[in-house]
Amino acid sequence: MLNYKPVYYFGVNLQKPIDFNIILYMKTLRLALAILITFPVMLSSCVYDNITTSIDHVNTIETLQKNIVGKWEFDESSGKTLNNDSFIEFTNHGTFIYKDASDQPATGTYIVTDYDEIYLKDFGSFTHVKVVDSFLSFTIVSNQKSVKMSARKASFLEKEDKLKLLCQKWEMLPVERGIDSLSYLDRSLLTITSSGTYMTESEHYASASKYITISQWKWHSTIDDRIVYWNEWEGIKENQIYIVIRELTETSLKITDHRNGNFMDLSFKKYQDNED
Repeated sequence: MLNYKPVYYFGVNLQKPIDFNIILYMKTLRLALAILITFPVMLSSCVYDNITTSIDHVNTIETLQKNIVGKWEFDESSGKTLNNDSFIEFTNHGTFIYKDASDQPATGTYIVTDYDEIYLKDFGSFTHVKVVDSFLSFTIVSNQKSVKMSARKASFLEKEDKLKLLCQKWEMLPVERGIDSLSYLDRSLLTITSSGTYMTESEHYASASKYITISQWKWHSTIDDRIVYWNEWEGIKENQIYIVIRELTETSLKITDHRNGNFMDLSFKKYQDNED
């Protein structure tokens, strides 16, 4: 009688009746091992993709934050309340200035909240924001209304060294050469931007009144220490309405404001925002 050695195939004795449950168990075990080997690779790939997406998201927010800075003059077709002097300006200090044909310009702080969204405090939001070269398009959402807008970027003024010192927000000091510049006001702020915006904000606390005036400015055409400012109804008058810069440092500004033969000396310090 011949003795046969048992023949095994993946732990199954082929000389015995085949137990299909064992074969099914072995196949399941091999599949589980394959999944365990592959899963860490898939997991690491997903984690990498999420990290990459997060980095790209941050980069696009930073890109919009950089590209949005400047003065954007609205196209005439953007809204019924706009005119040739209507614009939105974003400074690199996180503030905005908005002006249209109404008598109520707006200013405040802004935050880029997403790669295509900007939140303007106490004003509204810009959604679907796109910046392509010198063109800006967005949807403005304010008071539960939305309007599609488009604008073109204004050019920066020359004299870069002086612009860096001059173009910021200044707070008026009360006394200049014995004259109280704030005799009728509690606070007056002056914002000058490198895109040619000249804005004053005056507050009277007792009456809870705040007045904002927005003009344009440029360097005087022939005199180096002068700037000229104007509004839409007066026009440019270089020799009648102008400002002489007497002192300009990183923290101090002293000017003489000339207007149709009258003048006033004014002093400012660099504005420090102490509000929340």
